Amino acid sequence: MSSIFIRPATRDDADDFIRLVIGLAEFEKLDPPDAAAQARLIEDAFGVKPRIEVWLAFADDSNAPVG
Repeated sequence: MSSIFIRPATRDDADDFIRLVIGLAEFEKLDPPDAAAQARLIEDAFGVKPRIEVWLAFADDSNAPVG
């Protein structure tokens, strides 16, 4: 059985967050966010006044988030 660990993301997780967003866009056959959109996502998630709350999921003691 797989174990899953979920935790709130921090600014240190920004690269992983963007990687997951790009992966979702590719899966949905959408254009991935460009550099400006990526910067806005990071600011919206981890800026002074966050607009979104990001949580990351890790499976089986993986260092890289899977969701």
